[in-house]
Amino acid sequence: MAIQFIFGRSGFGKTRHCFGEIVDCLLEDSDQSLLLLVPAQATYQAEKAILNDDRIAGYNRLNVLSFERLAYLLHSKNIAAKQISPIGQEMIVHRILRQNADRLSVFGSSAVQPGLAGELTKTIIELHRYCQSPGDIDELIKGLEKDKSSESTKLKFADIRLIFQEYLKFIEPKFTNPDAQLSLVRKRIADSDFIRGANLWVDGYASFTTQELQILAELLKTVSESKIALCLDPTALNIDYPETDEPDPTSLFCLTEKTYKELVELIRRCKLPISEPIILEEPLRFSAAAGLAHIEQNIFNLGDKAKIKAGENIRIISAANARGEANYVARQIHDLVRNKKFRFRDIAIVASDIEDYQHYLEAVLTDYNIPFFITVENRCSSARLLNFLALLLPWRLAIF
Repeated sequence: MAIQFIFGRSGFGKTRHCFGEIVDCLLEDSDQSLLLLVPAQATYQAEKAILNDDRIAGYNRLNVLSFERLAYLLHSKNIAAKQISPIGQEMIVHRILRQNADRLSVFGSSAVQPGLAGELTKTIIELHRYCQSPGDIDELIKGLEKDKSSESTKLKFADIRLIFQEYLKFIEPKFTNPDAQLSLVRKRIADSDFIRGANLWVDGYASFTTQELQILAELLKTVSESKIALCLDPTALNIDYPETDEPDPTSLFCLTEKTYKELVELIRRCKLPISEPIILEEPLRFSAAAGLAHIEQNIFNLGDKAKIKAGENIRIISAANARGEANYVARQIHDLVRNKKFRFRDIAIVASDIEDYQHYLEAVLTDYNIPFFITVENRCSSARLLNFLALLLPWRLAIF
C-alpha cells in the first residue's frame, strides 16, 4: 500500500517515467494486475503511447482507466436500468419547476423562464460531484438562519434543496443516476479482483472532485503500490509537510500544489505510508524548443532578463475581435495542411474560455472544410496547458 509521488515541472518527463515503469512491469513474468488512471480524454493517447514502446507487442495485464471507465466496469456494466441523458436531466428539472412553482420562494415566479432548468441541472450535477445531499443543504440553511442579512440566500438554498430532493425522488426508481455512479463505485473497489493487489499509476490530473478523492482513497487502500504524478515545482513547497504552507495564489502550480496538500491529508487520514518522492529535474520535452522552455520557466516574469527572441516557433497575433482570431486560425491551419504537409490530427486550438469562441470556430472551420471536435477541460491549470503545448512540437497550434 506504499504511495510514492512523482514531481516535475511541465515537460520534465513524468508521464514518460510512468509509462516506462508500466512497460518494465509488463515485461516481468508475473500475473499482477496493472492500473493506469488518467483523465477520460487521455486514455486513448496513453494506450497508444504504451503500445508504441518497441519492447512490447501488446499487453493483457494493464487496464488504462478514467474515473468514468472505472465506474462503468464496476457498476454500470451489468446494470439493466436506463441511464438518463443530460437533456433528460434538464427536462426532469423543468417538470419539477413547473409542478412546484407555488412551493418555491425565489424560483417560483421564473419557473418557466428559459435557461433556469439548465442552470439548476448544473447545480445538481455539482452537488453530486462534491457528495452533497439535501441533508447537507439543510445544515447550511440552519447556519444561515443565524444571520438575518442572508435571508434571500437562505430562501434560494431552500428552493435548491426542494428541487434537488424532488429530482432524486423522481430519478432513483426509474433511471441510473449518472452523477451518483462514482459514489456507488467506491463500495465495490475492495471486492474487485483486478484492483485488489494491483500496481497503480495516477497521471494527468491537476485536481480532483470530492467523489474522485473518495474513490482514489479506496484505490490506494486496495492496491499493492501506488505512484501519483503531479505537475509542480518541488522546490517551491515543503514536500514533507505541505499542510504547513498555503500555496501562493499567483503561482503557476497553485492548483496542483493544493491538490498535493489534499492528497497528503487524505493519505494520512487513511494511515498509509508515503515513500520518498521521485523528483525529475531535466526538461526533456523542451529540448527541441528553447522558446517554450523559456516560457515555461518565465511565463509570469516580466523583467528584462525574461525576454528572448521567439524565433519561428511562437507567434503573437492581435486581432480586432474573436471572429477575426477564428478566421486567422482557420487560415493558418489551411496553410499548414495544404502547403507544409501537416495532418489535421497534428493541430490543436486552445482557448482560455472556449464558450466565447465556439460559435465562431464552428462556423469558420466548417467554411474551410476543416474537420474538428471540441472538448472542454474545466480543470486545466496553466502548467497542464504548457504540458499540452509541448506535446505538439514543432509549431502546430494556434493559441488565442
